[in-house]
Amino acid sequence: MRKMVIVCIIIISFLLVGCQRDIDPEMLALQTQYDDYRRNEFTNEKQFFDYMNTFAYGTSHAGVHISVEYRQFGQIVSTYESFGIIIDEDETSYTAVTSSYVLSSTAFRVTIFVEDIFGVIGLGQVVAIDEALGIATIRFSKPTKSLFVASLATVMPFTDEQVVMLSNLNTIRYQTTLGRFQHLDSGYGFLTNIALDYGALGGGIFDVNQNLLGILVSIDDGRLVTYKDIATLLG
Repeated sequence: MRKMVIVCIIIISFLLVGCQRDIDPEMLALQTQYDDYRRNEFTNEKQFFDYMNTFAYGTSHAGVHISVEYRQFGQIVSTYESFGIIIDEDETSYTAVTSSYVLSSTAFRVTIFVEDIFGVIGLGQVVAIDEALGIATIRFSKPTKSLFVASLATVMPFTDEQVVMLSNLNTIRYQTTLGRFQHLDSGYGFLTNIALDYGALGGGIFDVNQNLLGILVSIDDGRLVTYKDIATLLG
């Protein structure tokens, strides 16, 4: 009887080892993502406030307010504003990604102002524009105080997973707003259970681990340009 038990234990051990070897790496990554998703579900008010405070500190320094002035014959013809997220840096400058909506006209002289969370305003320069996607990258000189560079996500969230938007909203800057992620038929999207206005254009959508999922480029359907396209534009 004892031999039988030992044999059964050995067989089960071999089966377990075999199963572990057959696990697809993509499935392991998906399991990790799901564990993060469940771990960051808010079960009480304190947990919610703790998370939002941590998020606000960790991401607001990666946000910038962008103002674009169009001039003709020395006079300001129009001004457009959007939000932007810093996604790259070198020794002397930062690069932010934003909505190309604010750079839609080339008929006038354009001046780009970039203001960070400390209120420091500098001049920006367009690096690249993808009008089809609706995004642009803008480079500006590093201010005295250091800013953060947002980390791009590597996987898309689950449907109904909690995500956070950092943007301008209703003329108030650096708003953090909680929402739920949805996959749309036309691509990836953000569930607009938040009252969006044009000030939110260029706002960043972050996952629960504060990784940048995408940039808001449409307030009508909450459409995002995802981290994959941002990485391509960045080169």
